[in-house]
Amino acid sequence: MQIDATFDSSVLSSSASTEIENAVDYVVNLYDSLFSNPITINIDVGWGEVDGQTLESDALGESISNTSDYSYSQVANALTSTADASGDSAQLAAVSTLSSDSPPTSGSFVIADAEAQALGLMSSTPTVDGYVGFDSDPSIWSFLSTATPAAGEYYFIGVAEHEISEVMGRMSDIGSGPNSYSVMDLFRYSAPGVRDLTAGSSHSNSSAYFSINGGETNLGTWNNVPRLGDTGDWKSPDGPTPNDAFNAASSPGVINALSTNDVTLMNVLGYDTTPLCLMPGTKIRTPKGEITIETLSRGDLVVTTDGRAAPVAWMGRCSVSTRFADPLRVLPIRIRADALGDNTPSRDLLLSPDHAVLVDGVLVHASALVNGSSIVRETNVPAQFTYYHIELDDHSLILAENTAVETFIDHVDRLAFDNWQEHETLYPDGNAIIEMLYPRAKGYRQVPRSIRERLAERSALLVDLIAA
Repeated sequence: MQIDATFDSSVLSSSASTEIENAVDYVVNLYDSLFSNPITINIDVGWGEVDGQTLESDALGESISNTSDYSYSQVANALTSTADASGDSAQLAAVSTLSSDSPPTSGSFVIADAEAQALGLMSSTPTVDGYVGFDSDPSIWSFLSTATPAAGEYYFIGVAEHEISEVMGRMSDIGSGPNSYSVMDLFRYSAPGVRDLTAGSSHSNSSAYFSINGGETNLGTWNNVPRLGDTGDWKSPDGPTPNDAFNAASSPGVINALSTNDVTLMNVLGYDTTPLCLMPGTKIRTPKGEITIETLSRGDLVVTTDGRAAPVAWMGRCSVSTRFADPLRVLPIRIRADALGDNTPSRDLLLSPDHAVLVDGVLVHASALVNGSSIVRETNVPAQFTYYHIELDDHSLILAENTAVETFIDHVDRLAFDNWQEHETLYPDGNAIIEMLYPRAKGYRQVPRSIRERLAERSALLVDLIAA
């Protein structure tokens, strides 16, 4: 996925223009790396205004989404098709609760144009999908991604994650009348098996919550009082996590981060997450030598590229079926031995398309390195196979087949893993992980020319050696 942000003159003329642009770019890159839909989303960013309109006096941020109307059958079919194509467990669970007679069978769905692209309802890319704006007082903001805000300051990145996600479709269309709905309304429950739709303002004082299994599990209570913020937000302060980017109100002096349930919500709205994983048999460097990834357990030590022996916090397992899934999203990438450098990898390395390896100071997604010879998309795989991923207490680089690969980042949806409930038990309040500050290349065109040229020369050399 690619989000293109255009900054208004209000941003460019601000004394904080560099900080604003860097922080928005951080969020854009995070969403781009998190979601794999082959779409482009165009947003306009303002400072003290949104689409030329002055922000409300008490608003830290605001958003405006361009939208289109669709029927229930169009939306239900699109959700089902997206889930079938991705094979994503959260999406599949959510759409299994829909049927031909699921409410509402009449009325229209108001869908953000960005989300319509993700669901395949809109084939063209709008010039502008939506607008976001932020309070223009730079003294109230902490723009850094790695530091807790000072007392009284707000975490700008969390507010940006909040507003940009609304342009992406995280909105409840409560103001459009009794027969107008959003996709979120299909997963809003007041009790197991009982949907609580947002028709007009009829449920404005309810305790409706988000669920993907028919209301059996509460993944977050919605903010259901319009005057206290959008009804597509989590209720503050007791959202899925205490300080959550999608809460109805941000808290000063803390990091309001993207939570696992935030990602699950975006996932269910049509944004596909691809687990970033390694194939079984991959050898991981540990203080005791090379050990295959599937034999590692929580507490085992692995060696990081900065020389630490770090304990495994969690091992994620993800089963993949190639029967319905998009091969571009699930088939592993084979980086042949020596493709990146002498003894790098030391043996052929197989990893998921969006798993990043460090190449010349850049985190490059494996799929962006495919060249058809030394790095290829592997098609000779079983109809069903398992990926593994290592989570540490931080986002780090470990050595897989003598190659620097990233560990798990907690903003990826853990529900995609077979054993996600283990993590929920280990970390009931979440396990916030800050992403490393390396630049990231998700597609071939984003890979620096110097890297492309070096690896092309390397590939030609390997071909010559094999031929000899």
